Amino acid sequence: MKRVLNPEPAIELLGEAVNLSQALQMAAELKPDVVLMDLHLPGECEFIPEFVKAQLLLSTRHILMMSLSADEDAAALAKKYGAVALLDKSNLQSSLVSSILQLA
Repeated sequence: MKRVLNPEPAIELLGEAVNLSQALQMAAELKPDVVLMDLHLPGECEFIPEFVKAQLLLSTRHILMMSLSADEDAAALAKKYGAVALLDKSNLQSSLVSSILQLA
């Protein structure tokens, strides 16, 4: 993420989490405008999507998710998590910055 986001002066990367618990904690502490989260971030099974959505929306205005499989099932799961968009990881470099700037 740093390689893609750091060159963009309008975007400040506040942190990176290694699992869902850490992501929720960091979002609550840092209160970012946009949370970018992998749909299959470790720890996903511990939390129901509605809980994650509620926790993230207390901390941020927008949730973006990314996944290697951007099929209908993945899109439906991302929506349950409250994501405004599901980005395809294979095409992330070209879509990530513009997606964040549209939301921020």
